[in-house]
Amino acid sequence: MKNSINELIKCYRNRTINIIATLYLLISLIYLYFLSKLNKELMNLIYLGKNDFELIKFKNYIIITYFFIAIGLIASSIFLLVYIFKNSFKDIKSGWDVIVSIIFIILVILMLLAIIKFITIPIFKIILSVAFVGGVIIYGLSN
Repeated sequence: MKNSINELIKCYRNRTINIIATLYLLISLIYLYFLSKLNKELMNLIYLGKNDFELIKFKNYIIITYFFIAIGLIASSIFLLVYIFKNSFKDIKSGWDVIVSIIFIILVILMLLAIIKFITIPIFKIILSVAFVGGVIIYGLSN
């Protein structure tokens, strides 16, 4: 009886990881779509000669909102990857579980890179690099 409960918990854990990863990927795709539209608008404004202060004030400081969403998504992807690595490969039942976990790891990493790439304003690139390195250092110090 105890073994069957443990098996159920392991199966539930893998499904939970898959659901969380899928939700993360969907939210990130929607974010990237709207970020792409914003980047096009910003590039048009830059082409028209708008300065950085005008760009920051654009649409009621929406650039700052997008930046903080990017930080949240990047942090979420790091935590999600750590969670997948720590939990998906415990007590592997089948090769399918390994394949699905590896696919989610690859997709989350690709999404992480896409979010960083789509933040095209140099200031954001610098801030994101510092935030990512800081997150890695904090994680490294916590273990």
